[in-house]
Amino acid sequence: MAKIIKVTDTEVSIAQDDSTIIKVPRASLEFEPSNGTLVEVYDTGEEVIVHLAESKKIADNLQDKININIVNENNNQQTQQQVVYAAGAGRWVNKWVYALLALFFGGLGAHHFYAGKIGTGFMYLLFSWTFIPALIGFFQGISAMLRQADTNGNILV
Repeated sequence: MAKIIKVTDTEVSIAQDDSTIIKVPRASLEFEPSNGTLVEVYDTGEEVIVHLAESKKIADNLQDKININIVNENNNQQTQQQVVYAAGAGRWVNKWVYALLALFFGGLGAHHFYAGKIGTGFMYLLFSWTFIPALIGFFQGISAMLRQADTNGNILV
């Protein structure tokens, strides 16, 4: 197996296995030469015939025929939920259950009990006689309905 070591405008230098270097006219090649290309050299006595090595031809053919498309549709939703639970920043709850509890029973803090915020739920229950928790719960229910839910219909509260 020989290797192209130098390419000029008019000739190509090829290093053979026996450490000899031959020069052939570039025009005599049936392919576009480039440095480092493996070639097969045949000397008939009258002329030198140079062909691409078979491994190079096979690799070029495979490169032309192989087409790989990789589609990754992983949305990492489950990973995001696990991280949020670990951080204690909130909880994922069903959007519509939370919104309806906030609209109809927000004054009693039902939506906070549902979301696992027991302390806040008791505060709403304690001050329910002032109707302030009912007003806040109404706005929290509207806010929950306007939030974007994940693929399972859950929101972070």
